Amino acid sequence: MSLPQTEWLQGLKAQGRSVYAVFGAGGHGKVVADAIEQQHPGCQVVVFDDGDDASSAWPLMGGQQQLLAYRPYLDGVVVAIGSNPVRLALHRRLQQAGMMMLTVVHPRACVSQYASVGAGTVVLANAVINVDARVGDAVIVNSAAVVEHDCRLADAVHLSPGAVMSGGSQAGQCSWLGAQSCLRQLITVADGVTVGAGAVVVADVDANRCVVGVPAKPLKSE
Repeated sequence: MSLPQTEWLQGLKAQGRSVYAVFGAGGHGKVVADAIEQQHPGCQVVVFDDGDDASSAWPLMGGQQQLLAYRPYLDGVVVAIGSNPVRLALHRRLQQAGMMMLTVVHPRACVSQYASVGAGTVVLANAVINVDARVGDAVIVNSAAVVEHDCRLADAVHLSPGAVMSGGSQAGQCSWLGAQSCLRQLITVADGVTVGAGAVVVADVDANRCVVGVPAKPLKSE
């Protein structure tokens, strides 16, 4: 395979600069790329995507095939795709291929030294992760979201901007909490649950349900 950017990447490495890859050239990918630059001043961010999206500020280097081929020149990669199942599947595929999965924490996020954050997870500006919280792999903790003490987030959860998980609450794999939604303390939402924007969840939610409103209830169509 022809790799036209090899010489450029070799030059960056010769200068001692770190090179980080973002897979996903859409809006979320741009936010993640910006967060990486702020977390790692002086680094070079490159973008990969299988579609036709074009990142506005970072070079687009190709798709999955090219990403794997450029692996020797990359210091880490993060999958920046909004769909939870798609993000998790690609994260695991790249991990199995030997890629170093990058955890991104914006400098204006607040993460307790006693919390744990998994590989490939993104924690964006003004988010909070408090003491003894456990956050899995490939999770999105979006801008100003709050993960309180003792919470548990399985792999590929997405907390939208301003979402709140109160103390001891749990979110199952690939669950999605909409913007400004809230889980009451000690509540569990199971795998694949969607919580609508602004909803307040006061009771456990079974797998693959969609709940909305205050208090949150299943959609009538269900």
